[in-house]
Amino acid sequence: LASKPAFSLRWPVLTAACLVFVVLLAEHFDISIRWQADYHTGPGERRTVELPDRSIATLNTQTAIALSYDGTARRIRLLKGEMFLNVRHDAERPFVVESADTAVRAVGTAFVVRTDPGGDRITVLEGTVEVESKAKTGSPVAVTAGSQIQVEPHHLGRPQAIDVTTASSWLRGRLVVQNVPFVQVLEELQRYHGGRILLLNRQVGDIKVTGTYNVDDPVGALALLLQTVPLSTISLADRLVILF
Repeated sequence: LASKPAFSLRWPVLTAACLVFVVLLAEHFDISIRWQADYHTGPGERRTVELPDRSIATLNTQTAIALSYDGTARRIRLLKGEMFLNVRHDAERPFVVESADTAVRAVGTAFVVRTDPGGDRITVLEGTVEVESKAKTGSPVAVTAGSQIQVEPHHLGRPQAIDVTTASSWLRGRLVVQNVPFVQVLEELQRYHGGRILLLNRQVGDIKVTGTYNVDDPVGALALLLQTVPLSTISLADRLVILF
């Protein structure tokens, strides 16, 4: 293991002061999303709810959804985050999940929808869903069990075969990665962490990581991840973690 780099404390401390403002600003915007939501989760929280039609929704960390049910359709707006849906069959009322960029239609199936600033990702565990870009960049695409599709604001991708057990491991409280860059794994753990994680040493970002991490214990998961890279740490009551 390489020796840990020497690093002045000046920049981490200055950065910590700036991050206080960023955290407060982020919490402000999160409150506005929660006002719109019928159900939501906080950092590191997972929640399963029975919907009015007896379909089941499991919300991952930092997720918010709003429901709109009537006699002709069942609609869910994914305002933020990621959710798993086990949809109860009802041929008379289509089941539609909408985000800012995507509409996903299902009748009776099980799938995961995740929305991020750069686009959406839909993973089908059972059955088939129809995915459409709201930008109308192409015809709707059918996505079958064992496949995943990426949707960007102006681009509808093609379904790709994946290991859905790994892709849905968060349902069991796990993050499973294989040969994934350190910075990407860190970004995933950030979703579950109650504070902010700041990586100042970008040189380690491309180091490949393989492992299984317990996202129900994000502090412990971060400690385990940090065993793979030569970094020093400043932690302020787990609300702010600076890596350098």
